[in-house]
Amino acid sequence: MKKNLLKKTIAVFAVFCMTGLSSGPLWAADVALDVPIVSKYVWRGLEANTDLVLQPSLTVDTAYGLSFNLWGNMDVTGFGEEAGYGNRSGEFTELDLTGSYTYAISPVSLTGGIISYIFPGLGATTHELFLSAGADVIASPSLTWYSDVDEIKGSYFLLSVGHGFGLEAGPLTGVDVGLSAGYGSGSYNRGYFGLDKAAPVDLVVSLGLPMTFGPVSVTPSAFYSYLIDSEISDALGESGYFVASLTLGLTL
Repeated sequence: MKKNLLKKTIAVFAVFCMTGLSSGPLWAADVALDVPIVSKYVWRGLEANTDLVLQPSLTVDTAYGLSFNLWGNMDVTGFGEEAGYGNRSGEFTELDLTGSYTYAISPVSLTGGIISYIFPGLGATTHELFLSAGADVIASPSLTWYSDVDEIKGSYFLLSVGHGFGLEAGPLTGVDVGLSAGYGSGSYNRGYFGLDKAAPVDLVVSLGLPMTFGPVSVTPSAFYSYLIDSEISDALGESGYFVASLTLGLTL
């Protein structure tokens, strides 16, 4: 039943993407495909895969504030055997479906939506609601609240800032820098880290060097995720993670 639902959901998303390419004003949309190859999979302070992964993403942004995204994590190596769930090289271990709506009154924008996290190999699914407020000013500050309504039933708060420095050096179009900090509620930290208290989770510093070649973009990037709370870092046996990636992008 879950496999059939997943297939139907992806099929509907694909139809919407194709419709978004039409010239009609109602469905006029921008479609973007990104295919990053990433040194390891780290998410909100959790190291989900210590080896190389592919994380393709397909996004449809409409002219009326609606946005849809399909994101996946594919194992490239035999990490699954080490983790105890079998060799899943070349298979998707996670698929995320996101639908959102953005309402903007310059310079402030509000975005709300839902994320479905699907884990095909485990037969598990969970959902998060989210609400984000951002400002189109220097450093582009934003605050996002994520609330898991299924398995974890906890909240994660993300405060982020970032800036892109424009350049004209051949294909290199700029330098993107970012800084974010995450905070988990008691139930969130208990579900993910076994820590029965609310606490700051991770501090992330990122750097990207976007390059364009016509409609194609190539972006080498890296980030460092530092685990803020000592009890979380002790529980995971890590103080932080360095992650490097190379992303090939196409915008239609």
